[in-house]
Amino acid sequence: MDFFTLPVPPGSDPMVVEDALRQAWNACAAVYCPKCGVAAWQYCRNRTGGTLYVTRPHKPRQDAAGAPGILGPLGLNGLSWAKGKGIFVWDDRRVPEL
Repeated sequence: MDFFTLPVPPGSDPMVVEDALRQAWNACAAVYCPKCGVAAWQYCRNRTGGTLYVTRPHKPRQDAAGAPGILGPLGLNGLSWAKGKGIFVWDDRRVPEL
């Protein structure tokens, strides 16, 4: 999956982990972020030097979406961007459903 840097825990089924990551991603996308205030189906954002940048779903959004309950049993602590994707200026583009 292109959006995640989370390794598959030893002894875990990669298909089960990928399914849980998809569920957590979609759950996060479907709720607004209490930290940065973006609406559901928008990427979270951080402000650096006056510019807004796309960031992974903030922890409060993950909590509101129930992501810890989806990922926790697999030993995963949250969602993250994949390495090498770079830094992107935030706009109001829609978060894709996986």
